[in-house]
Amino acid sequence: MGEKKFVFKAEAASYDVVARQIASFRNKEQITDLTLEKVNSLPNGRIEFNMSIHFNPEKLLKKS
Repeated sequence: MGEKKFVFKAEAASYDVVARQIASFRNKEQITDLTLEKVNSLPNGRIEFNMSIHFNPEKLLKKS
């Protein structure tokens, strides 16, 4: 299995929350890379963003 990618769109309460989530992903050995894209401040003060996470599925899947 090669590297895989998961792309998603999300909202967060603040830029600080987005930064903490990125730091959390960066500390996982399964995550090989991530890209933050299309970051926007919404009228309600929340942050909308797109993120791509590249991961190694062999490290995610538990083998029995």
